[in-house]
Amino acid sequence: MKATAWTLLLVLSALGMPLFAQPGEQDEFEGKIVKEIEFIGADLASPESVTSRMKTKKGQPLRRAELNDDLKTLREELHLFATASIKFVAYEGGVKIQFFVAENPRIGALIFTGYIDLSREELLQEIDSREGGLADDITLQLDQKRIQDKYLKEGYHFVQVQYRKLVEETTTVIFDITEGPKVTIERVDFIGNATFEKSELLEAMPTTDEGGFLSSTKYVEKDAQADIVNLGRFYYGKGFLDAKVTLVDRTFSLDKEEVFLTIKVEEGNPYLIRSITFLDMKRVDEEKFRAEGIKSRVGDRYEQSFKLLQDIQSITRAYHDQAFIDVDVINETKLPIEGYEVDVVLRIDEQQRTRVGDVKIEGNIETQDRVIRRLLDDLVPGAPFNLNTFKRAQNRIINLRYFAPTSVSLIKENIGLADFEPYRNVFVTVEETDKPNIKNILVQVEEVDTGSIKFSVGVNSNAGLVGAIVYRKDNFDPLDFPESFDDILDAFTGGGQTLEIGFYPGVNLTQFQISYTHPFVFDSEYDLNLVGFRRVRVREEWDENRLGFNVAIGRRVGFNIALSLRYRFEYVDVNDLQDRAPQIVYDYEGERLISSLTFGARIADLDNYLQPAEGYRVNLQYEFAGLGGDVDFHRISLEGAYYLTLATDAEERKHVLFFTGHFGYVKEHGDSGDVPIYERLFAGGQNSIRGFEFRGVGPMENDTPIGGKALITGSVNYGFPLYEQILGGVLFLDVGTLAPELDSEELFDFRASVGFGIRLKIDFLGPAPFAIDFGFPLVKYRDDQTQIISFTLDRQF
Repeated sequence: MKATAWTLLLVLSALGMPLFAQPGEQDEFEGKIVKEIEFIGADLASPESVTSRMKTKKGQPLRRAELNDDLKTLREELHLFATASIKFVAYEGGVKIQFFVAENPRIGALIFTGYIDLSREELLQEIDSREGGLADDITLQLDQKRIQDKYLKEGYHFVQVQYRKLVEETTTVIFDITEGPKVTIERVDFIGNATFEKSELLEAMPTTDEGGFLSSTKYVEKDAQADIVNLGRFYYGKGFLDAKVTLVDRTFSLDKEEVFLTIKVEEGNPYLIRSITFLDMKRVDEEKFRAEGIKSRVGDRYEQSFKLLQDIQSITRAYHDQAFIDVDVINETKLPIEGYEVDVVLRIDEQQRTRVGDVKIEGNIETQDRVIRRLLDDLVPGAPFNLNTFKRAQNRIINLRYFAPTSVSLIKENIGLADFEPYRNVFVTVEETDKPNIKNILVQVEEVDTGSIKFSVGVNSNAGLVGAIVYRKDNFDPLDFPESFDDILDAFTGGGQTLEIGFYPGVNLTQFQISYTHPFVFDSEYDLNLVGFRRVRVREEWDENRLGFNVAIGRRVGFNIALSLRYRFEYVDVNDLQDRAPQIVYDYEGERLISSLTFGARIADLDNYLQPAEGYRVNLQYEFAGLGGDVDFHRISLEGAYYLTLATDAEERKHVLFFTGHFGYVKEHGDSGDVPIYERLFAGGQNSIRGFEFRGVGPMENDTPIGGKALITGSVNYGFPLYEQILGGVLFLDVGTLAPELDSEELFDFRASVGFGIRLKIDFLGPAPFAIDFGFPLVKYRDDQTQIISFTLDRQF
């Protein structure tokens, strides 16, 4: 081949183009048997490893298409050669293919310049190039883009990244980074939004929000564009089917650190519901469902992604209650060609009623079958397969905490159970059978050690410094004695019961407690709880020693109501009185016995019992003391909380508004002339009325709180994320009052405080370790004792 032809080939190869010899040269050898393949200029690459990736093989006919693919493989997949050209030579009655290659040099050093916000380790995680690897331009160009994309995701809208190669004895690859300013969204303005407030529109845009006092939202152009689409979907789902959403202006501040966005909304006319028709609804009372079950109404907007979607889910749940688990609710609504009125049509494909076949439990070596079976409620062989009951049972099995994760699948998809720790992610499988109306339930578990010893130390503004040494045994069975010495560690396991022994030494409060819980005593629907305790409390003017036990029996009614009956037997000894101790303390100096019975009712429907963000809980208790003891009194306590998620950001962090309230009343009766100091109600401090000292609200004597008999407290809280998943904030308003009697005028002396707090969640510290609140009293009375800071800190070892 002439020199000029070779030069052309090398230039074209540098551009990454498929190469052959001069026109017609390969055609001369097309179909000839390949006798030999040579790589000339390949010092580092192994010819055998290269040819193993090629379609062109020794001993096979030469094909143009295959050789094109091979050249592409050499440059774009193997990244071994910077240039490659081909020559064909007649050889032994066939053809020899000669590849003239220039290898990519190896990277001796990899350097980043100009990086500040990201670390070298973070940058290395983004790229494929490595020291000792090949300095391939295609890979380096991709790495350049990966670094740039990483910075863009972090809000560095003006970032610039370039790479260069310094070739000496070894090749040094340098990525030059100019980060530029990190851009945050300062303000978002909407034009044309006549129907929805700005806050509602921002809620529909999960990654676009205005900066707050303690928070900011980084500006990522791709996310902002995606949120424009999200906002369009929001309008469409709300019945504005012709709405258009456009980002019309994007203005940066002079220092480029802030951006101001302007979004134009052309709402158009809303589509309204003219009629609602249910087709083939046979198993559900349509008239009752129309009256009580649906949110969509004639004359409302056609909100197919909101109200109508909720209606479809309500219909589905109603059928699931009747064991139609394969029901399909199909929206057959057709939009009008003219006008803005919609006739909603929902067709119900009921399918067959499903019954439970076999209930199988696998993997439970120590845990008794009945521990799991009793959590399935009425899901026994032959019973109707209520899918709603099934999902609740699934949650209850997860809450056992006896098992490790296991991979299972549902009929159509996994039932997701969010907000549980990984070791609690136990799922139940529904198995198909040869009969379409019969489904098996398979519980697959992997047992883990359920015994644990925890050491912790904590401090809070209510009780001071407190330590803890706690042994807990879940899945406890007191009758499972060891069969041999090797069986000791696995003994006393499998009964589904709980044993806990705890010692809690502290500066002001020291406790010892042992408790035993059986969730289904005698295989009934009743649970049994036994607690024995000893508590020593050191107060400024006296000490309290408590010794006693509780016996409680409870029962769950439905999936969210629990009833309980508790007997309390407790000796209380008031001693070491100081001269300034209040008279009520002197009145009850010495040891007295409390014998009481408490009835409790609890209603709860929460999305997560550890960190609720949706739902409610209500606790009602009535205690009657005077069953042969030395102290007679009545006590009523009503507590409640309501949680509402206002928004969820792109990182699944929630903004939660929650309300709490507490009413308490205690009153002596019988031979008792008063309520002892240790049974009275108190207010102030953390978990009460912040901005006041612990027990710092209400009646005082000698500057010492003496408590009251009537208590009312309430709180409004707004919790929000601050940094990733570990730091959050809260704004609060606390109100409350504490009075000597229920009919006292002081009952209307409500205190009030406002403030803010920090919530820090770090695995190293524990599940809910640190809370600090700054409360500022707005209303206080007489001798109330104020305290701006209240806090709790718990550290587990």
